[in-house]
Amino acid sequence: MTRTLSRLVLAAVALTLAATAAPAETLRPKFDPDRFTRGQAVDNKYFPLRPGTTSVLRGRGFEDGERIREKSVLRVLDRPGPRILGVRTTIHLDKAFENGRLVEKTFDYFAQDNRGNVWYLGEDVTNYRYDDQGNLIGTDSESAWRAGRRGARPGWIMPARQVIGQRYFQERARRDEALDKGQTHAVLGRLRVGDKVYRNVLRVLETNPFEPGAREFKFYAPKVGLIRVEEGLNRNLKKPDIVFERTKTRRERAAAASKGGKRSDDGARRSAKGGKRGGDKGGRRR
Repeated sequence: MTRTLSRLVLAAVALTLAATAAPAETLRPKFDPDRFTRGQAVDNKYFPLRPGTTSVLRGRGFEDGERIREKSVLRVLDRPGPRILGVRTTIHLDKAFENGRLVEKTFDYFAQDNRGNVWYLGEDVTNYRYDDQGNLIGTDSESAWRAGRRGARPGWIMPARQVIGQRYFQERARRDEALDKGQTHAVLGRLRVGDKVYRNVLRVLETNPFEPGAREFKFYAPKVGLIRVEEGLNRNLKKPDIVFERTKTRRERAAAASKGGKRSDDGARRSAKGGKRGGDKGGRRR
């Protein structure tokens, strides 16, 4: 993982997906359980949740002047999630590690309506607290919330239709200090993450009025989902404190190695066949 911008290949001009001018105010999505179909998969172009899939994001940066290494392991569970506000959810498990220690485990609950909007309906959180020597000293559930409890309302984690500049609530749980807002910031023609180039990447700006200085960009690739996160942006939305990028999971690395091995075997067989043909013809020519 690296935060150097040389690894990014960005289009000079962002693509606008909708001609309609985005409203200046922050949209408060209206939730209606009748707009959900039982068994509806979460297959939004930029936020697909396929049960059983795992992705890993690794980050390096600085916190309070100290260099840190972080990792997030994201997995879509293959069991149904809880029913919230009358809608069955999909469970997205997020395990966050800092310098090798588990610091947070979160079960996020999402559901997609008939129009393709992906709703965020809550999260169950366990935060792990350590002393200066790295010993676990306790846990808590700070920032946990569920729609329908304590006045909390759901929001969009990903709209079905992208309107550049549109602002919307991702969650509305004021009593739990969860008021994240998203803004469809741009669509990038190209973005390099690691050794892969993604096209038509959506960039979303996230903020929270409870943390005025906390600004981050999230980047989503079509049919893939989250591929990059820039946390701790300054007021000009530059110089992130830490950058996360999607890396291959163990299964993906094993699959790539397996394919590479097959290609090598096939190549050896082709070489052997070619050698035989070359030898026969070459001998005759001589």
